[in-house]
Amino acid sequence: MQEKWGTSERSADINADGTVDAKDFAFIEKNFLLQNPTVADAPKPTEKYKGKTLAMIKSMLGMK
Repeated sequence: MQEKWGTSERSADINADGTVDAKDFAFIEKNFLLQNPTVADAPKPTEKYKGKTLAMIKSMLGMK
């Protein structure tokens, strides 16, 4: 998402409104670290991606 921020890249535009923005990020925040309870042996969510936390990415995007 961070790399596609401000674009119309469909793969990162979660709500399909034509822009990768704070609305899409809010969806990620709401669901961050959740696991699908209906999947057996679901992988454990990780708190970092490429050494960055969600809070770090949010800050880099200029969001509070």
